[in-house]
Amino acid sequence: MATDLETNKATVRQFFGAVERRDFKEFDQIVVENYAHNIQDMPIGRESLKGYFSALCGAIPDLTMPILDLISEGDTVMVRNRVRGTHQGDFGPLKATGKTFDIAAFHLYRLKGGRLAEHFEVVDMAALQAHLRS
Repeated sequence: MATDLETNKATVRQFFGAVERRDFKEFDQIVVENYAHNIQDMPIGRESLKGYFSALCGAIPDLTMPILDLISEGDTVMVRNRVRGTHQGDFGPLKATGKTFDIAAFHLYRLKGGRLAEHFEVVDMAALQAHLRS
């Protein structure tokens, strides 16, 4: 029988897989309705999250986010991963560059009832800017 910690890690893996498959409808099963993404100016909610990833994947059609480490404690899961892709379309203020990138990211997810409820992230923006300028 899977423990809550294992189940929480599996849910995070499922989320990353859904993003890479561009299956944002899957979010309905694994993300709470009032999801808090904690990115500046991003509205609360699962639909906002779907819109964010739809726009991101539109700008970076080959986006991948391979997971390197998962650590689970209580109702939280920490992820260390890479974010890779080719910046082929505009994303917010970032105009398409056609450049590829490979950067580090860390995420902390809080789960509620086995579903993603809140997210914090640290992304190596300096490395991203260097890749896009090169």
